[in-house]
Amino acid sequence: MLLPLSLAAETIYVIAPPIHDDSPEVTAEPTAFAQSIDLERYTPRFTTTEQVLAQAPGANVRSMGGLGSYASISMRGASAHQCLVLIDGQRLNSPAGGGVDLSKIPVSGVERIDIIRGSDAALFGEAAMGGIVNIVTKDPGRTVKADLSATKGSYGLYEARGFLSTPMGTNAGLALMLSNRRAQNDYEFENNNGTENDTSDDFQDRRANNALKDSSYLAKLTFHPGQWDLRCSAHGTIARKEMPGIITFPTPEAYQDFSLRGLAASAQGQAGVLDLDLSVGRIDQDDIYHDPQAASVLNRYSATATTTHQAQLGMAYHKGILSIEPRFSYLHEDLHDEQIGSRTRSTRSAGLTLGCLPDPFEFQAALRLDDGSAFGSRWTYRAGAAWALTQWLKLKSNAGTGYRVPSFSELYYNHGFIVGNQGLEPEESFSWDIGPVIERAWGGLSFNYFAQRYTDLIVYVLQSGLYYKPYNLSRSTAEGVELYAWFTPWEWLKLSGNYTFNRALDTTGEPNQDGCQIPGQPRNMANLQVDLKTNVRHTMLGMYAAYHYIEGNFITRANTKKLSDRRIVNIGITMALSERIYVSAEVKNLMDKAVVDLRGFPLEGRTYYGTARVEF
Repeated sequence: MLLPLSLAAETIYVIAPPIHDDSPEVTAEPTAFAQSIDLERYTPRFTTTEQVLAQAPGANVRSMGGLGSYASISMRGASAHQCLVLIDGQRLNSPAGGGVDLSKIPVSGVERIDIIRGSDAALFGEAAMGGIVNIVTKDPGRTVKADLSATKGSYGLYEARGFLSTPMGTNAGLALMLSNRRAQNDYEFENNNGTENDTSDDFQDRRANNALKDSSYLAKLTFHPGQWDLRCSAHGTIARKEMPGIITFPTPEAYQDFSLRGLAASAQGQAGVLDLDLSVGRIDQDDIYHDPQAASVLNRYSATATTTHQAQLGMAYHKGILSIEPRFSYLHEDLHDEQIGSRTRSTRSAGLTLGCLPDPFEFQAALRLDDGSAFGSRWTYRAGAAWALTQWLKLKSNAGTGYRVPSFSELYYNHGFIVGNQGLEPEESFSWDIGPVIERAWGGLSFNYFAQRYTDLIVYVLQSGLYYKPYNLSRSTAEGVELYAWFTPWEWLKLSGNYTFNRALDTTGEPNQDGCQIPGQPRNMANLQVDLKTNVRHTMLGMYAAYHYIEGNFITRANTKKLSDRRIVNIGITMALSERIYVSAEVKNLMDKAVVDLRGFPLEGRTYYGTARVEF
């Protein structure tokens, strides 16, 4: 679970951000197909974590509608809980199950988001089947710096955020972030009454009971004695989100109280001939659901609390072109739930990474043993190679395995029409990819073919027509291509975009679904963006136009129904009134298209945002 990260990407336009950083080389894994998204480039625009990630190649982000609604990410045919999400290297995936809710992670305190695609449990541990997302928070700077921003938007959106960075002596620094959001989210949508093929009963409706209130914070202290880098941080989010329910069965009084709290400390430095990396952390998540009008008393209230303790130690020894990196980690997970009870489990891990860099080649191999209290020992591996054919052309290839242990809900839940299965086994995956990477001063391209295989997938099966119980019965495959390209013909113009073809197929052998595209896994996804920068009467202007396309998103296992193709256009302009004052205006979903990620959960139509930012 150690996260090796090292990137210093060049900045092109601050006030007119492109889709991504230019360089695909974003991690200490020299062969990985990865991307880094620099959040500074979105300044001073209004955006969210899920909106940023939705523009990454290979990323499938699904939202249940409106600001603050549950949003998750999946990659390469994996489900949301088969993708590992980290914040500063500490895992956010909850042992209760389900994917990580990206809407609860504010972008205000984030410096960048690093994405690695493919199975990589040998380096990152359990749940790293489809890919890994690491959210890296801001560090203190060498000088005093502060900024305040405010956004006003459609459907009652108000957001205020502030950031302060200050040195403390010559070797220490402090960073603080606070943000607060409010939104009614009462947008209009076309209600089809659950009958997609019958338009006679369609009517214009308004999304009610969908408001959001949340507040977030970040505090980070750094200290640099000699060659060591010491860090302590605390972050959290407290939110109340109204829950409108599915459009055919609304829940007019339901709401969710959610809190996320994280503490972490790390030390990096040299001890003799070894580079050491030690980190410890704790993540607490509380999720309380209220529905006073629920038909059953048992469904009117539920509370789940999880705690994850993490500790990691990495060592690296370098000798010429060779490197050896042993790693050790410990993970302890606790859950308290009224339906599941109190549960706990732990995993001890040991891994070894070997590297060899004989010019013009780069080789890396990793092996890991996880010893879990619940599911015993499990080996995972990863191997990668890169060949620099020229200074600007590199060929990469990787292969690796991954797995996911059943959640506490899948194991022990027993309520209503769903019961757990304590006989479940971990899901498993194997992936490989290959492709070239081109980097020139005026642009570049990253293109790769990938293939994934998932086995022992957990699915819920109807038992005697009375209740559902999970079993390891399903299998699937995913193969396709991921393309990312950028082109800067002049300093004032940048073109960038990505395309993903994802052939994610059910291979269980079941009639009417074997060989069909997996529901919720779009076959085609694309993003295009144009960024312009100009100077008008000594005022710097930045403008962008972005196009987002999704096709082949089926909602039935037999592929008899699918969501409408998505063609969304966003535009925006940013003006630097002075060296310290910026304003922006944006229109998202310019053509006011009807958009939905999950059937019965409509998203917003056309929305407007205005933002002002002052730097001190």
